[in-house]
Amino acid sequence: MCVEITKTLLITIVVISLYVPHVFQQTLKAELNPGCDNCPEDLNVLTVSYQEPHFSTHFVINSYSDRSVPSVFISSSRANSSLQFNWPAILNDSSTQPAVFLANSSFYGILFTYLYKYNDTLDVADLSKYTDGVSKISTNQCFWYLSDWDPKPNALGLLSVGLKCNDTRSVAVFGTHGHVELRFTFSDKDQYSLDAPHVILVGGLAVRIKVTIQRLSIAKRAGIPYAKTRWALGLALISNTTLLPNAQFANSTSVSINDEPAPGTFKDVTIFLSNNSYMTWKSVCYVNESSAELKTSRAVTVSSQSLIDKNTKKLIVTRSFVPFIFGLDLPAIRAVNISFGDSGDGFYKASKYIHWSVDLGLGAPPVVGLSGLVWMMIFMAGSVLVISFGLLILFVVLRFCRRWSTSSDNYEHALLTDPEHDAEDADV
Repeated sequence: MCVEITKTLLITIVVISLYVPHVFQQTLKAELNPGCDNCPEDLNVLTVSYQEPHFSTHFVINSYSDRSVPSVFISSSRANSSLQFNWPAILNDSSTQPAVFLANSSFYGILFTYLYKYNDTLDVADLSKYTDGVSKISTNQCFWYLSDWDPKPNALGLLSVGLKCNDTRSVAVFGTHGHVELRFTFSDKDQYSLDAPHVILVGGLAVRIKVTIQRLSIAKRAGIPYAKTRWALGLALISNTTLLPNAQFANSTSVSINDEPAPGTFKDVTIFLSNNSYMTWKSVCYVNESSAELKTSRAVTVSSQSLIDKNTKKLIVTRSFVPFIFGLDLPAIRAVNISFGDSGDGFYKASKYIHWSVDLGLGAPPVVGLSGLVWMMIFMAGSVLVISFGLLILFVVLRFCRRWSTSSDNYEHALLTDPEHDAEDADV
């Protein structure tokens, strides 16, 4: 009887041990227009949720019509919470009050507001150096569409969403087969990115946005193409916080000796949208789709943060998802411009391709430690220095001992020599 009871208890313990981890397993999933029964085809409000036993993280990616500014927002709340949408207000474009709700939460986000085309006559790859001759193209001119999305993570634990534009309303932006793509990647665990730069994507707490600008047109005047055309990107950073009128979001730049994630790149830039949210990126972009390495990497130059102007505010209020998140009482918003390229790189026409990645996340940005290879190289370099220094000391000691020994022998020889005897020998 006791034996049977013991067997039953053991079986129960084994079953519970196998079952419990699955009950509390993290989940990552995506939904398109959740809860909207009669949504139009051009409405793309995609949510990604990450659930853990103690909290949940929620992302909202949208280009809510083909005339809107694409954006991504992030927030967190208690476990098992979910986003709620007032779809009638969204469908009727009634944005006087928030239409997206999440209990006990704050939203932070990035809007992709403008594409800039300019003739870089100084070859400095920095949009902020120019005020004249810059074409400012609002992204709501694009026909955005949801190119692909995964409802669940793949075998690697990655979930991907793609927004793409390959046509515009009135502005000649694209060349043959040209497009702009925003690729949003999520992970259910911490892991290094497969694409360069190979930095850590934090599981459930961050999204990586890869911006690809391919085969865009070259600026022209009187029908003649500008040989020095470059493209830049405009962003609006949004935080449910309060900033003084002329204040900026806190930012930092860190430098590391480790360039394994992005060969030749040692600098990371981070902008803190609050004490618990951030956007961060490596100061590098790439001009080749299939070969992201040192020879295909270029610099990234970021402008100072600035207040949004009247046109940008109107664009955000009338052509973005921001009012559905915050209402018309807009939170802190700052604009930055991202310039791509290096002096002497041949300008945009040399590659007709750029991709750049930025992470939006909650908590603290990930810190990439030194890999085993880097530690081994440091150890080897240190060993060489220690051995060299030791050999140098040994050489100096031996040289000193030899000279001291020679001086001692000469001194003893002088003491043993008889001066008078030497004088008599000299007289003889």
